[in-house]
Amino acid sequence: MTAQKARTRHMAKRGKDYRFQQQQQQVVQQRAPELPVNDAPSNSKGDNMSLGLFFALLILSAITLGLGVYFSASKFMAAVNASPTDWSTVIGMTILLTATLLVARALFWLAFFGPVMLASRMGAWSTAEAMCRRAIKLPDTLSRGSSWASVALVQSLVTRGQYREAIDAAEKEWDKSNKDSRQLQNLGPLCVTVGIASQVEPDVKDSQRSAESLKWNERGVECLNQVLEQMEKPKKGLFSKAMAPQSAEWKGQVRTQLAVAHFNIASTYMQKQDMRRARENFKKSLDFANQAPEFPQRADIIKVAKEQIARLKHA
Repeated sequence: MTAQKARTRHMAKRGKDYRFQQQQQQVVQQRAPELPVNDAPSNSKGDNMSLGLFFALLILSAITLGLGVYFSASKFMAAVNASPTDWSTVIGMTILLTATLLVARALFWLAFFGPVMLASRMGAWSTAEAMCRRAIKLPDTLSRGSSWASVALVQSLVTRGQYREAIDAAEKEWDKSNKDSRQLQNLGPLCVTVGIASQVEPDVKDSQRSAESLKWNERGVECLNQVLEQMEKPKKGLFSKAMAPQSAEWKGQVRTQLAVAHFNIASTYMQKQDMRRARENFKKSLDFANQAPEFPQRADIIKVAKEQIARLKHA
């Protein structure tokens, strides 16, 4: 009789735990991200304007390089061949040649990213994505700009519902840049964006979707934590101190992304029935959300995180 009562109590407890876990999953599923999809055609006027800006800046870069090199080189040679050598002109033309190369390179860089920003603002996603793909193919010429282009490309693809293509592009960028600490500021937002997109990717099993989301969000947390550590180090030098206001603004954005990433990780662990890790990540999400500036999902994240932390306090 006693054994029967014990079994009954055990079964009742298991049933209660199961119902509790089901309730948690329902709460998380109700809060699953619903990404708006932009199915509008690319703005043709914006496409034309962006392409015009691209060619104008490219031509201006070539003209600057050609005229600058011709003028400085001719003056340099004349100064060297003069008797006596005109050293002031030699030094001046050397400085001018260096400045010409830097300005021409800056214009070439702007020829790619100026049109991307203009096209994105005008809804000309066709040109924006095409320019990003071109920039990605020039990592040596455009330096870290190619990683920025990958972020812009992935974000554009996600807004259009092209989740699989966005994930593939992000995977290529991760393989190329994840060992470069200078790319962390680009990789962090990239990973968080793909982590959200992978949660709503259609035609994929739930288990695969959860695993991919967890992978990308954890990558994002790793990158963003390193960025935050670098930014919280004491600033030295006049330039670093002058950039402090911009650093404070970027720090707020990093905390926002960390709040979203930890919330997504917590939701995934809830689905996996790992309540302890879910609670840990809800707590981190709440902490970062409280430190972050206002953003659209902030109130929901804080509310849901508090609710889940209270429900999971014994996990």
